[in-house]
Amino acid sequence: MNKNNVKIGLGLIGLFVVNFLVFKIAVSREIGLIEIPVVKQVIFPRTKIEDSMIKMLEVPSSFVSDAMYTDKEDILNLYSDIQTMIPIGSPFYKSVLFNESELPDYPKILLKENQVVYTLDTNLVKLSGNSIVVNQKVDLITTYRNKNESPLVDVLVSSVRVIGVKDKKGIDVLNPKSSGTPHLVLLALDSDLLAIVRAADEIASLELFAHSKVLNEESVLNTEAKILEVINE
Repeated sequence: MNKNNVKIGLGLIGLFVVNFLVFKIAVSREIGLIEIPVVKQVIFPRTKIEDSMIKMLEVPSSFVSDAMYTDKEDILNLYSDIQTMIPIGSPFYKSVLFNESELPDYPKILLKENQVVYTLDTNLVKLSGNSIVVNQKVDLITTYRNKNESPLVDVLVSSVRVIGVKDKKGIDVLNPKSSGTPHLVLLALDSDLLAIVRAADEIASLELFAHSKVLNEESVLNTEAKILEVINE
């Protein structure tokens, strides 16, 4: 092969490469390509987002909206919505991802076997100055008043785990949007005790006190509580 032909061929290839790169740069500048995280594998409802589920993809900037996450670090450890399956290649939309504590059914996730959520209306007076937080153990105290008799004060259920504290709007009190004033306390109550606590709630005032004993068990009924005699009358 003639050396001149080789040089011409190499020159043409080089020119093609340069033109291609220039074209790519020009197109990128024109359409504003940016990298965003997209779904690498199907993400099923109520799934924790991990690095292996994410890949980065170049897309035109005009394709990106405020409804999407653009930084992978903002997505990691979030959870997909309970009603949403996210397909491969989809952007990560903010409306279907939640922090664990923001999940609509978050309190139920914290329940153990044979437990139910018991919601107790409360206020700072009923809390008796206690600062009640999630995962804290509390004793459920009942005060029963019957006309001229002295009030009956009992520990009805001990070592009850708190799984939520919300304000009047139903917002978690630790959320920056919350008033910070507790209105509802969500308790993980043994399902067998539900009827007893409901009955006590109807006839007595219920207060929560921080639990001080070390017990492996949760939601333990005080079988000697005198209010049980009133409930069973």
